[in-house]
Parts: sequence; C-alpha cells; structure tokens
Amino acid sequence: MSNRLLGTQQYIAEITKQGVFEINKFTMPLFYIKENGYTDLASTSVLFTHKERHFIITTAHTLEWFDENLFFFHKDNEFLPLDGHWARFQTAGTKNIGESRLDLGIIEINSGFSRKIINNYEFMKIENIDHSPTFENPHGYFLYGFPNSGTKIDMRTREIKSRPFIFTNFEHKDKRLYDKLEIQRNSHLLIEYERQRVIDPAIGIVTGVFPKGCSGCGLWLIPKVFYKPEEPVLPRLSGIFIEYYENSFNALVILRANLVLEVLRLKFGLKFDFEINSLIKLI
Repeated sequence: MSNRLLGTQQYIAEITKQGVFEINKFTMPLFYIKENGYTDLASTSVLFTHKERHFIITTAHTLEWFDENLFFFHKDNEFLPLDGHWARFQTAGTKNIGESRLDLGIIEINSGFSRKIINNYEFMKIENIDHSPTFENPHGYFLYGFPNSGTKIDMRTREIKSRPFIFTNFEHKDKRLYDKLEIQRNSHLLIEYERQRVIDPAIGIVTGVFPKGCSGCGLWLIPKVFYKPEEPVLPRLSGIFIEYYENSFNALVILRANLVLEVLRLKFGLKFDFEINSLIKLI
C-alpha cells in the first residue's frame, strides 16, 4: 500500500470522525423506566431549532409506546421527563409497525427545558437539513444512532455509556422494494443493510448490530465537503430512521427530511425561506 493511499484513507477517517462529532451533538437518546424500576433505552431522537422554537424529533411509535414515561438523562438533574404539556404531533396507527408509513413523532419543548438540553447537546438548524433531495445522482449516507444493546446509564459516573450504531451506504440498489413495501421514493428512502454481511475494514465480513433503539435517529448526507480540507464539515440530515426489514429485504426505511419539514410547517406553523420539495401530501 502506497503512502499516498494510506494518507488519503487516514484523512477520510479523520474527516468522518469530525462528521460524527457534529452529528453526535444533535442526537439524543431517549430512555424510559421499566416496571422493575430499572432504566432502558426507548429510542433515539434528533434536535432541531428554528426561529427560537425547539423540537425533539423521533418516531410516532416511540411516543405511543412509552407516552409520558419518556425522559432524557442530564448528568446533574438525572432524569428529566418529557411529560410537559407541550405541543405534540404523532401519526396514528403505529401500534403495529407498518400501519403508518409516516411514523413520525415531534415534541415542541419550552425554552426552560431546551436550556437544560443545551447543557448536554445542541439543536441543529435549517442549514443542517437536506430539504431539497435529488433522486438522480447517488449519494453516500451516514446513519448514526444508539442501539438498545450498547446503551445504558452509568449511575456511578453519571454518564451515558454507549456504542453508537454507525453505518454508511448508498440507497438500496433494488428500487422494486419501494413497491413491495408500499412506500414512495419521494417520501421515503431505503438504505441497504445486510446485517449478516457487514464489512469491517479491520476484520472483514461480520454480523452487524441489530438497530433496535435506533429508530428516530438521523440519516445524514455525506457532503463532498467531507473531502475538502479548506471547508468545515457540515453534515446534513436526509431523513429519520423509522423501521428495519431484515431477511430478503435488508433495508433500513427512512422518512425523508423534507417531509419532516412539511409536518413542521403544517402542524406547528413554521415558516421557511424556501419551497419544500415535497411531491407527496401524506398529512
């Protein structure tokens, strides 16, 4: 292996590391308290702010299954419940995954609560969202979430211990899956994830993590600036991960970010300085 090639790989690894650092700041795990009193991971969420309003974006099935039992962990205040009387939006019929292909849940929180979150995380802004997706040219995508199997609260150190689920790939090559799963490409995005044959550069082919707990996390566009040393890394949210089909499908189902913005516009009254490229009206 040439020194030049090695240097390029090291550089890409470093830039990707910077991208992960930025994405991690916008990504917040959500926990719940089980009947036995122990805590467990419920789901993942991403944080968004626009014109001094603050939102937690996750899946509808997270809000429906765990309802007012959800909380986020603050190392000083410990458990901060998401049970305030805030504005919510969630799609209906998500008790059984697949009944609602939107599967989107959004909570608008007040300024006092958002200040507590800011002690641990950051809220992404509109420039961090890919609101005008293109379908012609292939893009590399980056999924970042917290799996149930590797995320817990260490009460001794008052920290969240986690092994994030990090996966990069392109759109699923089998476009017929959109029809088979009865979803549309302009509202959803399918990312191929063959869990039994994940390539680890250091080891080879391994069995990947089952992404339970990652629903609600972000799928991020890997922009070309990842490979331009003179420009900062600016990851852009392409969608929200809502569902995983294994076996013959091997597909991660993503709700596109432009549809999330459409919900924020229609249900929360947000105004944007651009036309949302949403070719389908599901709400």
